[in-house]
Amino acid sequence: MICCCLIRSTEIKGKKRGSLCVNIGEMAGRARGSKETAGWRSSGDEREKMNLTYRNIRIRNAEVEDAALLCTWWNDGEVMAHAGFPLGLGTSEEEITRKILMESDETTRRHIILINEKPVGEMNYRHLDETSCEMGIKICERTYQDKGFGTLILHMFLQGLFTIRNCEKVLLDTNLNNTRAQHVYEKLGFRKLRVNKDSWYDQLGRPQSSVDYELRREEYVCPLT
Repeated sequence: MICCCLIRSTEIKGKKRGSLCVNIGEMAGRARGSKETAGWRSSGDEREKMNLTYRNIRIRNAEVEDAALLCTWWNDGEVMAHAGFPLGLGTSEEEITRKILMESDETTRRHIILINEKPVGEMNYRHLDETSCEMGIKICERTYQDKGFGTLILHMFLQGLFTIRNCEKVLLDTNLNNTRAQHVYEKLGFRKLRVNKDSWYDQLGRPQSSVDYELRREEYVCPLT
C-alpha cells in the first residue's frame, strides 16, 4: 500500500485523451519549459483547479458530499495505520465537513481519487510557502491497493502541483517501515533527505520513525503522454 499522510500523531519532541480536463501531456511539456506543448484543454476557472483526468483515473477537489466516505476511511484503523492511527481517527462527518469548507487552493486542499468514477482514495497538499508544498496520498479501497495505480496517480498529482499550483518543490514523508512507498517515491525521482528515528508516537504510544523526501520541479520528468 502506498501511503503518506499529512495527518499525524503528536511528535516526541515538540487512455481516453478526449476526456481530459487538463491535458497531462501538455502539462508535462509546461513543466519542462516547452513552449510548443504548453497548454490546457479546459477553459475559464477550470484551468486553476486540480481537476485532473488521465485514462480511467480522475483526481478532483473533495466536496462536502464526500464527508461520509472520508469519515469511513479515516475511522478505519487498517487504512490509517501508516499515518499513526491503528484505531482510526474517531472523527465525525460534521468535523470533516468543517475541514473541507475551510480549505482553499492557496493554503491546503484535499482531493478524491476516482478509478472508473469510483472513489478509491484521497490526496492532499499543503502550501509551506509561495514555492513549496507537502503532499499526502492514500489508496483506501483495499481491492485497488498494490495494483500499480499509485505511481500513475502520483505522476498526475505532481504535474498538477508543478504546473497548476506552480510549486517549485514538493515534500512528503512516509513511515520507515513502508518500504514499498519508499521504492515508489524514489522511482519517481524523490530524493531522500533524512530518516527521523523514533521521532513520533502512534496512537498506541509506540515510537515510530519516518523518512523525509523532496522533489524539485527541474529534476522531475513526467512519462505520461
